[in-house]
Amino acid sequence: MHVRRRMIRRGLNQFAGLTVGVVGFGIIGQATARQCSETGANVIFSDPAIESGDRVELRELLARADLVTLHVPLQDGTRGLIGAAEIGLMKPGAILVNAARGGIVDEAALVEALEAGRIGGAVVDVYSTEPPASDNPLLTVSAAAVQRLILTLHIADVTRQAWAGLFAEAWDNAARAPRDERGQDMMHWRSRSFVQGRLCKRMQESWWRRLARTTRPSGHRRDALPPNSWIEDTHCL
Repeated sequence: MHVRRRMIRRGLNQFAGLTVGVVGFGIIGQATARQCSETGANVIFSDPAIESGDRVELRELLARADLVTLHVPLQDGTRGLIGAAEIGLMKPGAILVNAARGGIVDEAALVEALEAGRIGGAVVDVYSTEPPASDNPLLTVSAAAVQRLILTLHIADVTRQAWAGLFAEAWDNAARAPRDERGQDMMHWRSRSFVQGRLCKRMQESWWRRLARTTRPSGHRRDALPPNSWIEDTHCL
């Protein structure tokens, strides 16, 4: 009962009635939007590659959302996408979630906002360097600020299903590359050609042997990514 009373006293919110801002409207962003919408949230999104009347500009999203969740790849156009100025646009009680890539959020600016109580909280799964160094500002916040901060260690990919999916996607890309297909398929490959190198670097040899015995290529062909898209790269670690 003590925990229940504490939760009531803190006035915790559900998604119902909240405005959730999804930054990057690719596969993960759209899935997140659907789940939030099904729980009663009002969902808005921002992605420069999506031509839709429902899209809003990033500044508007930050100003309106009660919860901002990031689902973009780390590239020149998104590095430092959320800095001090952008965090300053957020509501005082808003929460920022970064489960996309480290480097998208200015960690020092986020910590400063948490320390000053300018936003309600943050959930961080990815870091500018991984594993995060001991002097990372997110690891040195004050006792007061840490109450508004949740840190996890980029662990969404550790399940058996996630590893199998990573392997199948890399296999599919590697199989299509030598055909040198023009148009969308080849543009798709070029935009993702770094997958195998990063995947091999992260996977232990034992994982490769195990997955080779248990996994078949999916044969699933994904559409090409639009130029400068904020669509998250779902199978790059």
